[in-house]
Amino acid sequence: MQSPGTVASMEAAASTLLYQLPADLANAAHLPLDHPSRTDWAFYPTDHYGISLNQTPPALHRYIRELVRTGVSDATFARIGHIMSLEQLLYAREGNRVTRDPGRYFACIYGDPSLGGSWAWRYEGHHVSINITISDGQIVSATPLFLGANPAEVTSSRSTSRPFADEEDAARELLTTLDAEQRSSAVLSNTVPIDILTADAPLVPQVSFPGDPVHPIPSFQDHHEALSTLDSKALELDLSKPTGVASERLNKAQLRLLQELVEVYLTRLPPLLADHHRKRLEEFTIPSLHFAWAGGTQRDDLHYYRLQGPGFLVEYNRMQDNGNHVHAVWRDPEKDFGNDLLGRHLSSDHQRSG
Repeated sequence: MQSPGTVASMEAAASTLLYQLPADLANAAHLPLDHPSRTDWAFYPTDHYGISLNQTPPALHRYIRELVRTGVSDATFARIGHIMSLEQLLYAREGNRVTRDPGRYFACIYGDPSLGGSWAWRYEGHHVSINITISDGQIVSATPLFLGANPAEVTSSRSTSRPFADEEDAARELLTTLDAEQRSSAVLSNTVPIDILTADAPLVPQVSFPGDPVHPIPSFQDHHEALSTLDSKALELDLSKPTGVASERLNKAQLRLLQELVEVYLTRLPPLLADHHRKRLEEFTIPSLHFAWAGGTQRDDLHYYRLQGPGFLVEYNRMQDNGNHVHAVWRDPEKDFGNDLLGRHLSSDHQRSG
């Protein structure tokens, strides 16, 4: 990915953060590039690798924010703040400060930040997982990129806050334009999985269906295992056999709506990074992209959808808490965490050091 300005900003922000931290926190925040935790990501309330905002002196929080800012667009940066603030609302409702804590977000840097080297960084907590991998001075992966919200909507007497309005509305607009034949392909099932099928798998499995990979939350796993064999098969995600309606079966207006839905996910990234992905997707992915839906089609219905094509996978789920809870992830089954390219780099380094 040709984004030298973005990489330079990341390198400066990561190096500054490590420099500004006290020694004990800098050691906790700085792990080897080949540390197994680099692909051990999570989006539910738990402790993550690196240092949390709670552990970090408030005066140093800005250095963590500056690192996060280099990896996402302005709109996404603002949305992350919104997502984190919802933890305060959940705490007020539930009274559990351990699991509902806006300070329980963690930054971690893998390897040594440098303009020409290979390294990675992550910012992660409940409903946020930003994973950036850099090799030879280029961003080789910006996925998995997960965002979620609970509650998904907060209503006052005059307005409704919907941080995932774009993800939901763009997909439903496309769905409503499909004719009967197209919709019969697009709608996989009336049953909605309780979460995204790939869960927090380190690498996207060749085949995913409800309950496999095993969901990290036992009650969710139980829900998936309770689905009928027919429903489970209908929802199955197979990297070699995309399901749903294919982009080649869409008319020009529908194809434009599909591209607008893809754009919702691209614009999570900074402009230069989004532009690189946009060119690649327009050439290789959009022509064979599939759009699949499960659940109801009305505004307040529980629902799930996915976009699947070469090097591109999106899963969106709105099922938990009577539908007032959203998960939406963008993954690259071929290049999550810099997969093959970084693996070759680490292998080469090991041979030179040996």
